[in-house]
Amino acid sequence: KQLVQEVLIEQVVAEDIFFLKVSVDGFELNALRTASALFKQNRVAFVATEVSRQTMGPEESKEYFQLLWDADFQCRKGSYTLATWSAVERHLVNQSEYAVICVHKTWQEATLAAKDETLSISSQKNLSESKKIGKSGSDS
Repeated sequence: KQLVQEVLIEQVVAEDIFFLKVSVDGFELNALRTASALFKQNRVAFVATEVSRQTMGPEESKEYFQLLWDADFQCRKGSYTLATWSAVERHLVNQSEYAVICVHKTWQEATLAAKDETLSISSQKNLSESKKIGKSGSDS
């Protein structure tokens, strides 16, 4: 075995992180702990990771999700929103390993605002197009 020195992510990364992929074979909780200051400073937009019941027991799993929830991330596994521990247990009870994607609330709000603006522009364009069609139809 080789001893590896633990380094805080914020000590080696100066810029904000858009997408943080954590794949460290059972040490995901440790990796997330080293990034917790970045999470609390809203410097990470998305986190993608895997959770394994073989390497992470129930208490570690709870801490893993709580760390993300406390930093204002919304976690999902496929179409399931994992907002509470009971939701995690309900949706993942029979799975030994699963991928999780988490979005920070500021990015989620920005995405929803952009979507609303796009829908508004699209609606205005459709309304404008239908008015043009109505005018050209009445001229005939």
